Amino acid sequence: MVFVTGIFIWILFGGVRSEVADRTMCPEMCECEGHVLRCNRMVLNESIPDNISEVHLITFSSSSKIKMSSLFPYWSNVIKLDITLSGLKFFLHFEENSLSHLKQLQYLGIHGIGPAKYVIQDNVLHPGCFSGLDNVKTLNLSGNSHLNISEVIKIFTEVNTLPSLETIDLSELQLLTNKPIYKKEFSALVSVLRSKSIKTIIMDYTHVEFPVADFGKLCQTLEKFRLRKTTVTAVYKFKHVTCESLKVLDLSGAAIVPIDTFIRSRILTSDRWFVDIFNKYFSFICSVETVYYDGILPSEPLPLSFDNGVVYNATGINWRVKYMYFRRNFMENFNVSFKNMPLIPGSEFDVSFNNIYYIHPKSLDPGHYIRKINLAHNRLHEMERKHPLDFEIFLHTFTDLEDINLAYNQISKLPPDMFSKNTKLKEINVVGNQLKTLSIKTNLIPNLQYLGAVDNNLEILVLKEISQVHQRPFGEADLTNGAILIINITGNELKCTCEDTRVIEWIRDSPIVRGGKCVYEDEKLDIKQNAFEKITDYCKKKKFQQSLIIGVCISITLFYLTAICIALAVRYKKKQTKIVELLRQLKTDDEHFLAFVSYCSEDTDFVMSHFVNQLNEEICISTKVRSDHICIGDRYFRPGFPVITEIMTKMEKSAVIIFVISLEFCNKPWCHIEIKEAYELQKPIILIFREEVDLQDMPKLVEKLFHQNTRCKFERDIDGAWRLQPSFHVLASSVIELAAINNKTDTPKNLVV
Repeated sequence: MVFVTGIFIWILFGGVRSEVADRTMCPEMCECEGHVLRCNRMVLNESIPDNISEVHLITFSSSSKIKMSSLFPYWSNVIKLDITLSGLKFFLHFEENSLSHLKQLQYLGIHGIGPAKYVIQDNVLHPGCFSGLDNVKTLNLSGNSHLNISEVIKIFTEVNTLPSLETIDLSELQLLTNKPIYKKEFSALVSVLRSKSIKTIIMDYTHVEFPVADFGKLCQTLEKFRLRKTTVTAVYKFKHVTCESLKVLDLSGAAIVPIDTFIRSRILTSDRWFVDIFNKYFSFICSVETVYYDGILPSEPLPLSFDNGVVYNATGINWRVKYMYFRRNFMENFNVSFKNMPLIPGSEFDVSFNNIYYIHPKSLDPGHYIRKINLAHNRLHEMERKHPLDFEIFLHTFTDLEDINLAYNQISKLPPDMFSKNTKLKEINVVGNQLKTLSIKTNLIPNLQYLGAVDNNLEILVLKEISQVHQRPFGEADLTNGAILIINITGNELKCTCEDTRVIEWIRDSPIVRGGKCVYEDEKLDIKQNAFEKITDYCKKKKFQQSLIIGVCISITLFYLTAICIALAVRYKKKQTKIVELLRQLKTDDEHFLAFVSYCSEDTDFVMSHFVNQLNEEICISTKVRSDHICIGDRYFRPGFPVITEIMTKMEKSAVIIFVISLEFCNKPWCHIEIKEAYELQKPIILIFREEVDLQDMPKLVEKLFHQNTRCKFERDIDGAWRLQPSFHVLASSVIELAAINNKTDTPKNLVV
């Protein structure tokens, strides 16, 4: 037991001592993390831990000049050294062989060399300062805005300087000297680098004159040339120049002064020398495998637009570009076609973040070698709405297409046959559009692995087609190549209903669908979590409530229908009783009449010939009582009595008053008196119009009854005979019914038919 305890104490003590020793070896104001040393001061002449292979020094020394003659011998394990000088009045002076102890160094970075007056008066980089660095592959001199290119050239004039160098970064060089790297200086730089196996040159954020022909001398080994955010003030001798070894040319954000005018004047002219012009002026930039032309064209004075619709025969063009990046260039219209374009198999084109609103249906014909196209963040919704047929087929030539990105184009609808020719598609990205439906026939795209429809306006019904295709068994969607199709609908708020619960269940259980919210009764539900259960529960309750409401409504309706039927039956029985009573009176009382007819003397012949007898006959048929049921003054007024007395007497003994209205009737004061008397007796009044009478010609009481109640009128048929509308049968029925309703004790009413 004592032995084990002793071993434990020895191990613990040894570990603590080792940790203290490591802390002691890490220089003051530095951090040692694994094999990396980071310091905020210069420690070039101090010892560092043996395991350190990467050193980052950031110095804020107040001294204006530090001479560095040699490094501590134990720095020989360092592989990467990066020095950043901070302070306008501060610089390091790298003397000859000052870094020679860094035998294993592969990366050397020196940034922030001091102000121009010190650099000029006393070279901070001695021509032999990099002697002995035989393994350095990367020299990073970026961020030295005061350092002249001439100092760099002098360094490489020394024999065997950095013999293994492959990458050199000269970004932001001599920016504050207010002069570009001239053609002569650029050519001198090429000359001193020519003897080395340079693979990468980076000259971001510089001002240069670019002699293309001289640059071509590096094309035995050079693979990457980067000029991001660089101002190319002049380009020399670029006709028919190619760079066979160059694989990546990056001009992103570069300001090439004449480029937009040059492109417009050289490339898309309609002359027959198109291929020769293209090969003459664009061989250098189009003979590279990967090109970055992002943000090189200005939006003013005019954005780039090719709108002449010309089809160019591209046979014979020098084209080696496989990966083309042409983003953020304000291009709008691409209404041109390149026929027989010598594309590289597996080519990729990225024209995202432009303003493209139209693409020729055969922009590249044939385009079967293109694997990927990125059209995100453009304006293709305008093509969709203004040129729907072209929008449907503009991808058809790309039969080998595997990846298409149409994100953020405000597209509202994808045509059903848009991808019908792209049977090799593996990924479709329509994120951030305004799609309500996904009219994509996924069963015709057997290799499709990902359909991204995030942040659209999808509706639940659109997934029914997909669910019917991919449910064998329910919820599985194995494709022909063994992969599983993924449909990402995150960010869509689907409107769910009780009719869609089967689809919701499929989305929940299906391995092919990702994400998705469901809005039901203003509540947002997660389809992958609890949406199906909640909606099912809601729908059961709703169905029960609906059944209950329907049952109650049916019961109430049946109750009211029964009540109405009973009321109508009672009313009908009362009505029949009244009619029977009326008929009984008619049989026993010869002094009472069903109707009194009033008319003017000018209408006597018409009334006697076409109205009274016909109406009386129809009443006799209806009542089955043969008698004179109609009272007229010429027949039943007693001789010798005042006319007004007789009229009132006959009106009182008649159940219904009928007035035959004509223009002459309306003009007779006596007729006005009869209308007034009948109205005051509160008898049912029926108006029979012999002819059309304007409202302004009617007495006020007649006009009131005209607007208030229905009436009859005489019309001539095609044979010229007078016909009552409605018929005498209808009029007789109305007279009988009104008479029965207003018989004896019933409250009289001014009912007019």
